[in-house]
Amino acid sequence: MVPARRAISGWRRGMAPGLAAILLIFVVPTDSIAQEPERAPVDAAAAVESDHGDADADAAEAARRAAKERARRERVVASGLLAIVGIAIIGGMLIIVTILWGGSLRKRVRTAPRATPPQDELWYLRKPKPEDSESVKTEEPPSDDAKPQA
Repeated sequence: MVPARRAISGWRRGMAPGLAAILLIFVVPTDSIAQEPERAPVDAAAAVESDHGDADADAAEAARRAAKERARRERVVASGLLAIVGIAIIGGMLIIVTILWGGSLRKRVRTAPRATPPQDELWYLRKPKPEDSESVKTEEPPSDDAKPQA
């Protein structure tokens, strides 16, 4: 008799998409978030003017610094949001797995155990069964009168 196959439980069905989501979260390239902003090429004439204390060059430098700081803040915020979303997704998946596991455990606990034959509680006090004389062959010890075989 071939035992019937059990259906795949709910939490096992959800494992493949969950693992795929985790891989996508951690494998998706975040290079665009972590890259340094492209630096504008420095014009030699502008560098010479800034050495002379030109006010327009100082204002341009301040604007460039402000843009760089703004881009850095945006990267930090995007990285933080990505981390929070990843933690929330993984936490949600762990909660779902726990709920499904609890349901399968509850079902297993509620099912009746298999019937086992009653056991003799005093089995160790029973006398051993007599063995068949045919199955047990006793060898006689060699006698002193026996001649040694050459």
